[in-house]
Amino acid sequence: MAQKTVNELLLDALIRHQTYLLRYSGSLRNRMNGMLARTEDTLGMLIRDKLRNATGLSSSSEVRRMEALLEAVTTLRNGAWVDANTFLLDEMAELGYQEPIHMSGVLQAVAPVVVETVLPPARQLRAIVNSRPFDGALLKDWAAGLQREDIRRIHGAIQLGMIAGEGSEAIARRVIGTNALRGTDGVLQMTRRQVEAITRTAVQHIANNARNDFTVENADVLTGEMFVATLDSGTTPVCRANDGKVFSVGK
Repeated sequence: MAQKTVNELLLDALIRHQTYLLRYSGSLRNRMNGMLARTEDTLGMLIRDKLRNATGLSSSSEVRRMEALLEAVTTLRNGAWVDANTFLLDEMAELGYQEPIHMSGVLQAVAPVVVETVLPPARQLRAIVNSRPFDGALLKDWAAGLQREDIRRIHGAIQLGMIAGEGSEAIARRVIGTNALRGTDGVLQMTRRQVEAITRTAVQHIANNARNDFTVENADVLTGEMFVATLDSGTTPVCRANDGKVFSVGK
């Protein structure tokens, strides 16, 4: 069997690394969702305690009771979101810093000669997280949006349950879901799905930008970049057409 070229070895290493990045984003998702999940027992207790013997919104006292509950829910979830979002931003900052170091190490490992590489400045890598938007917003704004939407959904479920005259147990199930379905039938499931989407997208955004910055810094070593697409039923026509094409560095 013919010995692989340096480019083929580099491609193999980067594909393996991409698999690891997908696993890493899954780990981030689990960690963030775990931080939020620790509030669920308390959230259920708050709903059951503060709405015990509630009769819907039939009086001003019931409205005040609901408002007190919504305030307590906001405080509880905001505390968890501060921890989760701080964790995400810190992890992404570290990923942006480590990705060029990994790229340099891969080049050193596959090249037949010693390759001198340059790492992008730390300030430039920090800007990937703090100053470069993806899908129209910065990562911190996406994180803040997740937090707002989560609390809005919980508030909406509580209000809807009270308007419908549901008891505290039914409202708690509306928010948290049932044990039989592992909570997937509650409004918190939407938050879990959104956390998964944002962690996966953020990891790819940060890693891609950090690698691009590394590539541009080392344009004297890397003569081009090949577009590599996963060719399956979900691949767009544009990606299919570009698969295998070689572009100038940074283009």
